[in-house]
Amino acid sequence: MGGLRKMTRCAECGADVGDIGQSCATCGAPVLGLWLAESQQAAIGRYPRIPLICLIICVIACSVSMAWLNKAQGFTMLNHMLGWLVGLSALGVLLSFGLLTFFLARRGWKVGLAWVPIWSLSYLAFVPSLTFALSRRRPRDWAVFTSYLAAVAALIVLPVSAAQGSDAWSITYLLIPLVAGAAAIHALAAAKPAARGPSWMRQPHTTDSKTLA
Repeated sequence: MGGLRKMTRCAECGADVGDIGQSCATCGAPVLGLWLAESQQAAIGRYPRIPLICLIICVIACSVSMAWLNKAQGFTMLNHMLGWLVGLSALGVLLSFGLLTFFLARRGWKVGLAWVPIWSLSYLAFVPSLTFALSRRRPRDWAVFTSYLAAVAALIVLPVSAAQGSDAWSITYLLIPLVAGAAAIHALAAAKPAARGPSWMRQPHTTDSKTLA
């Protein structure tokens, strides 16, 4: 048993490292305390499930109620109830997403980037995917960016092409929370602790000659 070397993953870059080194050979991050970091990452993977489910439910409720409110005529009881539903579901989106980002705060700058689609009401939903595409330079990331850019273009064009209360406006109201929620969740999903960040944010390669006995 004493001759076996237990391997773990670096909390910064995800590379396999041993339990005897002082720093990761790939990114230079300190290895000491990685066992605690791994347990914290496991906890981070468990707790966001409830706020994530609440976020998805609130986004769907907000989308449907906004689209339905566009079709409701006059100041009826249904119109009043839909207005309350829009407000409560929007508040639920902010609270559940805030709780979700609180649990994922140690993932760094990408967590803050995930708020951009929310606060811009989806009109800047392409910003996180553009950031990932520029940093990773992968065709898949550029395809995701293109899809969000097309969705934002649709949100701008649809209301202009028809009168308020039309189906085009209902589709716009339906898409606003969905696009914002999808872009925010996508940004959080991409903010994995083991994922490499942009090259200009990585630590320089260093190797410590000291080892633990």
